[in-house]
Amino acid sequence: MSSPINERPIVVAGVSTRVLEVDGDGPPILLLHGFTDSADSWRPLLQEFASRGRRAVAVDLPGSGRADRLARPALPHHDAFVDGFVRAYAERGDVVVVGNSLGGLLALRAAARSEVPLGAVVGIGPAGLAYGWRLRYLTTVLRCLDPLLQFVDRAPVPAALIRRGAARFYARGLAAGRAESGLALRYAEHVHGMRDVGRLRSDLLALSRESDHDPLRTDRIRLPVLLIWGREDKLADPNSAPAFLSTVPTATLETLDNCGHCPQLEEPGRIADLILSTPCNQPTPKADS
Repeated sequence: MSSPINERPIVVAGVSTRVLEVDGDGPPILLLHGFTDSADSWRPLLQEFASRGRRAVAVDLPGSGRADRLARPALPHHDAFVDGFVRAYAERGDVVVVGNSLGGLLALRAAARSEVPLGAVVGIGPAGLAYGWRLRYLTTVLRCLDPLLQFVDRAPVPAALIRRGAARFYARGLAAGRAESGLALRYAEHVHGMRDVGRLRSDLLALSRESDHDPLRTDRIRLPVLLIWGREDKLADPNSAPAFLSTVPTATLETLDNCGHCPQLEEPGRIADLILSTPCNQPTPKADS
């Protein structure tokens, strides 16, 4: 049986990238992946939407997958890209943007910009609110060791070995051992060598610095927002959700037991149900004749 997922190249805000799409009805559901990931991570959810006859589109963000590199400053580059992506699919202003991790932060930042034509936003373990100690520790260490690691980036490590390590990180770290093995291989195929590792580290440090100086303006969010958090998330801290809810009265929270940082990989059916429950995904009542 052939896959209903269509893959094609696209240019968004001057960035050459690609999208994975499934056809269907309703306003487009736009999917933004997490840091180091790609549109491929949404394949299980895209399959769910296809089975329900719902239109959805996943994209490679700048610096990820098959997209062009992430420019500097990094956050404004991402913001401009997301704006362009939304406008390319906007229909009556009711586009739904769903993001995981970094993608969740970018979706929430778009919600804080009133000029972006959005109907609702779903943040799955979104970055930018609070981080677990592991990620804070990693960022601190990388910042301190970056000058030394720039020399390590030139080491002649076989690409096959790096891809094997990347696949293991995805399968055991991001997907908590619950994703299809093919997804780990797709993740790893976007890492071609040590220079890619160095580039991703540079992107992470740039995003970390810029987030400190340009934080998410939750007070500007007026759209319906659904936060979905795995209770076992070790990267983005679920305990940051109550503060967000107190600032954004249009926000609601769904916490999933036995899920980590990427619930869309662990329970795609449940995530599809939650996304389709957002206000602008509800059927429009027919007017009385």
